[in-house]
Order: sequence, then structure tokens, then C-alpha cells
Amino acid sequence: MPLELPAPYRCGVVSSSVLRQITIEGFKAIRSATMHLEPFTLFIGRNGVGKSSVLEALQWLRNAAKLGLGDATKERYGSFSDLLNRRSSNVYLDLRFDGGARNSAHYELRARSGTKNSAYRPIVDFERCVVGRTMAARTVIWSRSDTRRGAPFRWIRNRTERALVIKSGDQLALGASTSRVPGASDLAEFLDNSVFLRLSPTAMAVEVNARRRSGRALLSEDGSDLPLLIERLPAASKRALVRRVAALFPSVQKISVNTSGDAKHLVVSERMISRGGTKTFPIPAWLLSEGMRRIVAIFALLEARPRPPLIAIEEIENGLDPWTLEHVLDELRLAADDGTQIIVTTHSPFLLDHVETDEVIHVRREAGESTYERVADLPTVATYKDVMAPGAMYLMKLFGGEEESTDASED
Repeated sequence: MPLELPAPYRCGVVSSSVLRQITIEGFKAIRSATMHLEPFTLFIGRNGVGKSSVLEALQWLRNAAKLGLGDATKERYGSFSDLLNRRSSNVYLDLRFDGGARNSAHYELRARSGTKNSAYRPIVDFERCVVGRTMAARTVIWSRSDTRRGAPFRWIRNRTERALVIKSGDQLALGASTSRVPGASDLAEFLDNSVFLRLSPTAMAVEVNARRRSGRALLSEDGSDLPLLIERLPAASKRALVRRVAALFPSVQKISVNTSGDAKHLVVSERMISRGGTKTFPIPAWLLSEGMRRIVAIFALLEARPRPPLIAIEEIENGLDPWTLEHVLDELRLAADDGTQIIVTTHSPFLLDHVETDEVIHVRREAGESTYERVADLPTVATYKDVMAPGAMYLMKLFGGEEESTDASED
């Protein structure tokens, strides 16, 4: 099936908001943490401290709204016990969206094991969604396991007090009731259209089958279906994509997709010196540099219409030189100013000198648990900010006191 771009976002509650705060409990190395997010947020820390865990929790919630908790868990972790913190018996997520008095939302989910003998099968223990603030707030989802009828039986009430019943213990009301519960539908749409990237230059170097199952993200996690995204971009967006890439590589003249049967691959055409002058040569994906593939993928997402409400990118610096990285960062910041929330993780102290300190969250790990600190709130940053750049402070280990320990299994 060809790629279907998402329908334009409705002017709903969450689609015009920003995810301002997230609380995570019991997920991987996170026993309990609350993070305040900006339209552009950067997570930095050493390997294995838990930078990726925040994005994984959001991605798990997105997949659970569509597939149910069980399938969303097995898709990445195998069993619920794999993602459960060793000191916790359940996973709790609390998302708060800020869009003013009317366009705000608060969503909570607590998931637990179905039985003592089925740690691989999580079920919903509690779920709630509240839309609006103060006196204008209204509860659009209230769901709790009914112990009298067994854990899988749950009531979901919308704002008109009409009840829905879910008899599947791992199904989220957020996904099951989106067409009948105003406000919850906007939150589900925000998550469904969010994109989480762990780009693989190798996956982007090979052909992709043109037949694509429905219900997938605008761009897959590894970027392998990039040709399908580019092929469906409007003509104006394709031209804008070329201009974005040419700002870094002036020889680029065209970006297109070559089709052979059901197989498609990316082609970047560059003007080069040849016998008798200059000539434009088409370069297939497998001959492009890894950095070029990553840049085209990120910029193609920025040209999608509508653009994803949230773009999260793991290790943004991979394959990019410092000057190119700075340019890509500037493009992402412009997207954040234009309404797309951006979250990136990095190991690079270079990036700290190109963002505001209140946009940076430092992650460290102590005694096997991850902690998250906003850099602007650290006393050491206030002490040295007039004499030292944030990147230098990080290299000198002034963030968060003692050097964090690492564990490759958690990042």
C-alpha cells in the first residue's frame, strides 16, 4: 500500500499544544522522574544513563494506543518485565500539555502485570484524561479496573457521562474511544503522528518495497522508508527540500526516487566537473555518504505537510561534522518556533554552546537509577556562566556533581 500522509490536524485541544511536562515512574532505569520540556529540548549525558528511556516511554505509549499494551511491549521489549524498573511493580506515565486555558490536557496511565504468572502481559490499572484548566477543566476519560468483574472489565466515561466498556485488559481507552471522546481524540492524534527516529544509514542505503502496511509513522524509526516519504511530498515541498540540502551541499540539483517494480530508492543528483565541463550525475542512496542520508531524512520530515507535531531524534550528531550539525540544529529550532516540538538526545558537548541552558536536561545515573536535571537550575551553571561556555562546563564534569556511572543496557 502506498504511503498515506496523515490527514490535516484538526484544530483540537492537544494538536495546538506543547508537551510541557512528563512524569515517568517504573520504566527501565527510571524509578521516578519529572521533566519540564520546552518546544526544543536537548537531553545530554554519557552512554547508558537513560537519555533514550524518555523517548522510549513516549513511543511505547504511542504504540500502545494503537496496538494495546501487550503488542506494544512485545514489539520492542519481549515482555513487560523487560521494561519494568527492578524496584517497581507498575509503569506510570503522566503527560501535561500546555496550550492556554482551553487548549491544555492532562493524561495519566498506570499499567501493571495481569497476574503474578504473566509478567509478559501488561494491563491497564488506571487511565484518565482531563482537558482544560481550573473551572473550565473537564474529565473526558476515567478508566479503572473493575475488581468485581475482573481486571479486564473497565468503564470509560466521556464528558456527557455516557459510558463505554472495554473488556480487553491491555487496550487503552485513549485508543479505543477516540471517535467518541472529544479531547482524547486530539491526544491520540498527537501521539499517532509523532515521529521517533533512530536513523540507520545502512537501512537508508538499500531499496524499500513500495508496498507499505497502513498505520505506520510518517517516517519509520530507522528511516528505511525515506523514498516513500519523499515520493509523496508535494512538488513545492520537494523543491524546498532541495534548497535545504543545497544550503549545505551547493552541488545538489535534485532529490528524487527511482522505481524498479515494487522497489524504490533515493537518488540525489549533483552537478560535478566532467569531461568537457560540468554535468549533473544521479547518485543512488548506497553511494551517498551516511551524513547525506541522515540530512535528507530530517529535512524531508520538516517539509512534510502537515508536519509531525513532535519529532524526536536519537543521537542527532551521528555522521555530521560540527558545522553541518549546527546548521541542522538551526533548522530544527525554526521548526520548533513554527509549532513542531523537537526533542533530541546527544553525547556532544559542542551542542551545548548552541542552545539555551533552560532547553537542556542533563541525565546521569546513580545506583542503577536515572536522574534528570535541567541545566539552568544547576548551581554550578549559575556560578560559571559568565566565564565558561556550557560545553566547557560539561567537559569539566561540572554538571550534576559526581561523574555518573554507565550501563549499556539502559540507554
